[in-house]
Amino acid sequence: MNIALSVDEQGVISTQVLQEYCNVALKKLKLPAPHVRAQLEMYEQFEVIQVTPAIIHSGLDLHQTRSIGFFDPLILASAHTAGCSVLFSEDMNAGEVTDGVRIINPFAA
Repeated sequence: MNIALSVDEQGVISTQVLQEYCNVALKKLKLPAPHVRAQLEMYEQFEVIQVTPAIIHSGLDLHQTRSIGFFDPLILASAHTAGCSVLFSEDMNAGEVTDGVRIINPFAA
């Protein structure tokens, strides 16, 4: 799960991350749909960033300049668009700063 913090330290989550959570929770973790729905209601308390064509363009630019997959740059572009300074992710390079967004692995020692 990737959650970003805006400059005023409010949680931000993208529609992409919500979709990825549902997919993994249902298919891989085999969680019951009512549990996934309850989790979604909790995540909806964060500011939800809609992935737009502009964010997809930014993600594509990051993909090309950083030579990484496509979906992680979309998350970074969403965080940047939302004015976030920190992105919590266990999947990306902790400590890296991209477009002013610092990546932190919340599970690192």
